[in-house]
Amino acid sequence: MSVQSVRAAPGFVAASDRVDRAGGRGRVEVHLLSGFTLKVDAASVDLKPASQRLVGYLALLHRSVDRRHAALRLWPDKQEDRALANLRSALWRIRLLAVPVVDSTPTHLRLSDDVWVDTQAGVEELATVAHLDGTPLPGELLPDWQDDWIEIERERLRQHLLHVLERSAVDALRDGRPGDAIDLGLRAIALEPLRESAHRMVIRAHIQEGNAHEARQHFRRTVRMLHDELGIQPSPELARLASDL
Repeated sequence: MSVQSVRAAPGFVAASDRVDRAGGRGRVEVHLLSGFTLKVDAASVDLKPASQRLVGYLALLHRSVDRRHAALRLWPDKQEDRALANLRSALWRIRLLAVPVVDSTPTHLRLSDDVWVDTQAGVEELATVAHLDGTPLPGELLPDWQDDWIEIERERLRQHLLHVLERSAVDALRDGRPGDAIDLGLRAIALEPLRESAHRMVIRAHIQEGNAHEARQHFRRTVRMLHDELGIQPSPELARLASDL
């Protein structure tokens, strides 16, 4: 999945049209999975927590945002003037870096176009090919951050990973690779053990492989888990798989 560039709002200058203070452009990366890291040409850069919060927020937003809105979102426990002061201080520290990271106007902010963000570029590829080399799935989004807006983003990312894994499993079954489909389905189950669609995928893959015993075993475990954990009966789609056995 390619990096998603944010369209320039009026007054913004694209990062690709700018030259940094060192005379070059440098590759800038923002890593949000398993914790915040800002890298310039593969070297980690230290940022104060307030500046990290601003960069992380803009990296997840994918668009320009009003300064006042950003300040109140990032510092909801502060009065507006104090929140705006915190925003100006965080932005000032970011501007000390040798490369453009945040573009700003008197009214709006956004992440510079050329900044690579791991939650935008690479998550889908990692979830898709992880079964080939044992690469683990992405870690939790900013695990040490407790903001309400982070919880929403964590769930959005988790749902994205689940759908990518299931879509890749469907592709694997269609291409005659039931073993890969099982692996992908089990990875989805690891993310959400009660996700029936992932369990159905694993059962279908076992059937395609000709392993009726393993398909039955997984079906029985799934039915028992749905009953014990949720108090529900299997869906018609899951019940139909039993007839295929």
